[in-house]
Amino acid sequence: MRQRDIIVSRIEMLEARFKILEFMVRRGSPLSEYFQTLEESTEILNDIKDMIGREERSPSEMNRQ
Repeated sequence: MRQRDIIVSRIEMLEARFKILEFMVRRGSPLSEYFQTLEESTEILNDIKDMIGREERSPSEMNRQ
């Protein structure tokens, strides 16, 4: 995987967002803030999926049935 470091960094960002969301629920933050953070988290997840999708596939991945 060529972009392993970038992907791992994005996953760590996503983990941090989950902690933020948990904290927001515990303190009773406004729903608008919660949904904004959730939307940002979804964008990070989509970036990770796109990066993984652009990675070259190994022969064993191509021949899965």
